[in-house]
Amino acid sequence: MARLAGVVLALTITVVWFVVGLGLLAVISLEQLSGSSGDCPVPGVDSLYGDSSWQWWPPGEVCSINGVEFSGPSALRGGVIVGEIVVGVGLVFLWRRLRDAPDPDWTA
Repeated sequence: MARLAGVVLALTITVVWFVVGLGLLAVISLEQLSGSSGDCPVPGVDSLYGDSSWQWWPPGEVCSINGVEFSGPSALRGGVIVGEIVVGVGLVFLWRRLRDAPDPDWTA
């Protein structure tokens, strides 16, 4: 029974990990594709645009005017990426452990 509970828990964590990873990948990809215009609007100021550039950590579009950054990706994005990597590695180790575990003796 404990093995079944472990498999169900591992499967649930895997599904959540996969959905979060796909969502993160979609957000970053859409931002990369839509941010290629070269300029971004300044919040609260009509008809003023800043320069758009891409940064690699945390990945995302950064908007700035004369070198002063006014918009960029949240630091939370970097934490989610690190969390995805840690959980992914943990799932691999868990899968290997469950795969190598002996089957229970149901006749005992």
